Amino acid sequence: MKKILCFLSIVLMLSGCTSTSLPRLKRFKMEAAKPIDIGDKVGKECATRILGIFGPFGSVSLARSAKSAGITSVTYYETRYTSYFFFGKECLYVYGR
Repeated sequence: MKKILCFLSIVLMLSGCTSTSLPRLKRFKMEAAKPIDIGDKVGKECATRILGIFGPFGSVSLARSAKSAGITSVTYYETRYTSYFFFGKECLYVYGR
């Protein structure tokens, strides 16, 4: 029983590292005004971290995201951070033509 409680307490302490692996300014949801014409194509790349220690699993690259959507001219991009209990997720959205 003591081993289980010790394991659970370690897991709970390490789960707090997920939010610290993300940039501090992006921890709160911030909305920004987008340009009127941002393009008709959208590319998305995501990376995941487990417990803030393991990872990133995936790649967040502006060039790769634009290429996957067939975008030749980037007009706007944004990064979204999401923090869950055991893992954090970072996604890059690229808009263009």
